[in-house]
Amino acid sequence: MAAVESRLATSGDMVDAIEQLAIEALVLTAEAENGLDDLEDGLFRFGRVVAAQPELRAALASTWLPGERKDELLSALLRGKVTPVTQRLVTQMVTHPRVARCPWPWTWCASIAARRREQLIAVVRSAVELTAAQRRRLADTLAATYGHRVHLNIVIDPAVVGGISVQIGDELIDGTAARRLAAVRRKLAG
Repeated sequence: MAAVESRLATSGDMVDAIEQLAIEALVLTAEAENGLDDLEDGLFRFGRVVAAQPELRAALASTWLPGERKDELLSALLRGKVTPVTQRLVTQMVTHPRVARCPWPWTWCASIAARRREQLIAVVRSAVELTAAQRRRLADTLAATYGHRVHLNIVIDPAVVGGISVQIGDELIDGTAARRLAAVRRKLAG
């Protein structure tokens, strides 16, 4: 009803608003099931898998592969690995022609879920797994800095060498040993 009552500039705006409402409905379902963390984690992990596999990305983005085949592919990939709400949302994003053309629909969905909880999403790169205490301390420090709760998506990346990098939106905090080593190399070369 909100979509019908709002004033929108174009018919495309109406479609965008309805798509966002559909995503928000699934986010509300996850929230009602106490599953927002699982939803965000599942979207993040799926996005990483798609980013790392060009053939999968091409199949999911293709216009020649029917929606039913994409649905079957996603069921095989996701069943038992993500919550049913996450699977429905990913399937909706992939099988809907307008949204499938969006380069990172999972990031868009995760940001809607994060806004629902009024929290930010931080992508943390580390060479090693962080302990629960380290995760909690990092989340608390970022929350104090940004004034919002922060959900951490941890990426294990051996190229980091040591330390961590944290990306929240467009802001990157790079405290990695790799960055410091690169800076030393530049100074020595200069």
